[in-house]
Amino acid sequence: MLLLVACGGGSQISDTLPPEVKILPTIAALTPLAIPTLLPALSAKPLPPTITSTPEVTLSANSHLQSGNKYVTQGIYQKAIEEYDEAIRLSPQNHIAYMKRGIAYVRLGQVERAIQDYTEVIRLAPSATQTYVNRAFLYYHIGQSEKALKDLQEAIRLEPRLAEAFIARSALYNDLGQYEQSIQDSDKAIQLAPQVAAGYSNRATAYSGLGQYERAIEDYNEAIRLNPVYPTLYYNRGIVYGDYLGQYNLALGDMDKAIDLDPNNAKYKEYRKKAAELVRNVTLPSPAPTTQPSTQISERSANDYVEKGIDFAEQGDHEGAIGQYDEAIRLDPRNSNAYIARGWAYAALGRYERAIEDYDEAISLDPHFARTYDNRGNTYVNLGQYERAIEDYDEAIRLDPQFARTYNNRGVAYKALGQHE
Repeated sequence: MLLLVACGGGSQISDTLPPEVKILPTIAALTPLAIPTLLPALSAKPLPPTITSTPEVTLSANSHLQSGNKYVTQGIYQKAIEEYDEAIRLSPQNHIAYMKRGIAYVRLGQVERAIQDYTEVIRLAPSATQTYVNRAFLYYHIGQSEKALKDLQEAIRLEPRLAEAFIARSALYNDLGQYEQSIQDSDKAIQLAPQVAAGYSNRATAYSGLGQYERAIEDYNEAIRLNPVYPTLYYNRGIVYGDYLGQYNLALGDMDKAIDLDPNNAKYKEYRKKAAELVRNVTLPSPAPTTQPSTQISERSANDYVEKGIDFAEQGDHEGAIGQYDEAIRLDPRNSNAYIARGWAYAALGRYERAIEDYDEAISLDPHFARTYDNRGNTYVNLGQYERAIEDYDEAIRLDPQFARTYNNRGVAYKALGQHE
């Protein structure tokens, strides 16, 4: 589905780009993980109007144009359309009036009429590049992907340094499953506008489509650095962490951030609930009995500290979680659950070597729990040690052949090695 994302203000972009780079304030970013919305690029850069009427008629037409613009800023789109109608009646060759009316139609959800107006703009001013981009968005919205692609290709032909067109086309390629082409366009967009988040976000989507999840994470990281207040970026990265890398603790943190930015989004909350359940239920076996008599343990048992640590982890406080797991291990040094959970926390903080140490200890205490091998395999993937990861996934599958996630994780490792099962 189509998602258009405003990734930065126009003045901020134009102040930092070299003058030969073309870009417009609203940047297109398309990803199959995002909510479909429609927000066209409204900052068109038309050619000077071609008005052949008398000066008096021209003045009157421009007056109606200005009135229409005021109504648009006030959100009174129907009145704006009436003003643009009158401007077009007085000056039918004025492509700006058609462009403005098309924008108003989009705001009212009248996409077909907007396409008609954008088409008239192109007839009157065939070099108005932004209009091709705007019309491409609308064609995609009504399911005419091929027409959208042709418009974006024409925009790029007219302005080969228009970063927005490359971003939009890379987004369209993603939705068509043409990930290699999307990466090529994203690379070009990043070259032209390296501070625009959508180029990295689109490339991340393409990498995910190719199974290159670690590279996808790297690009989402950069997109978030550039645009830290856009919740869909956190949601999309969380999906990769959770569904493809099995790192539900990291997915939890991303869902929390997405919800902070968009508290009413039910989809974010639903996935967070799923991730929280998997952090608690998938990571650990049933609570192991403590190895010390209860009389020698403080009021709260080691397993109580493990549970409390998981509560911290679900809130994204992995340092706090580690403190709880440390106490659990102090009380019961043979509690494998505590090592498994602490390994998760270390992995969430990027401290992969420490995570491996904890998983090693957990396996020495309980060599028959498949999830520990799966977790350690994920950590080896993060370290780029794919062959060792595959060994762990093989063992996890041997111990629990019904656990589907491990097969997916092993596939990721095989892809990273360029192998196929």
